[in-house]
Amino acid sequence: MVDDSSFFVKKSKDKFTSYQLRIFAVELLRSLKSFATYRELSSIFNIDPSSLSRYLSGTVLPSEERAENIISRSLDKKILFKLINKMNQESFNVIYPEFFHFFSFYLIHSLLPLNFNKVVCFAHKDAFFGYSIALLTKAKLVLAFNERYFFPDKRVEYTYTIKSSSTGAEIKKSVAIPKNSIKRNDSVIIIGKELDIPEDYLALITLVKRAEADSKIVALAFIQIENKNILKEVENKVSKIFGIPIISIL
Repeated sequence: MVDDSSFFVKKSKDKFTSYQLRIFAVELLRSLKSFATYRELSSIFNIDPSSLSRYLSGTVLPSEERAENIISRSLDKKILFKLINKMNQESFNVIYPEFFHFFSFYLIHSLLPLNFNKVVCFAHKDAFFGYSIALLTKAKLVLAFNERYFFPDKRVEYTYTIKSSSTGAEIKKSVAIPKNSIKRNDSVIIIGKELDIPEDYLALITLVKRAEADSKIVALAFIQIENKNILKEVENKVSKIFGIPIISIL
């Protein structure tokens, strides 16, 4: 994972125009404003509250230099964990759209060295996160549904089993994506909020390769991987066998 925020700013400048970079910084501020007061933001970025208010209202854009500072400071892990603690104290959690939006910016920090044109995720639990990542990186979003969501001739599907953590019984599951949604030479990233059920994400890998054998999966990326045993299990199957890196913010 890339941790140097100055690298992120450099890559952003390579990828975006000065105007886009300044808009990008304002979007970061808007995400953070959901969890911080103007006084707190002023302390973090060393910008007076009146200027912050003008940025957030769209009256004026920050200068390119100030935009770079906003982006760099936003990616400081001390700030990240401070916000998480604040949100936990106030009963916020990761289902809040603003939280996803902020984490999307943070995850993109790790994804910038990678080239991809498709984002794949589960529709029922990761659609908002996937949409945010795809929008910010200008990639196309492919949502995976239960197979019954598509007509048989309009889907590529994969059926697999997982073991119930409570009863130990095997449960059959299926997942599908639209036919022709993955094309030859596509570079794909598979994302999720949390690596909770490894079989689900292993199934997505198989599904993408079944849809198009010549596509390339460049990474699995998550907001958090809390269970290190699950991480080790997936690394053994994904990193070592398929050569796919696993990226996590937390």
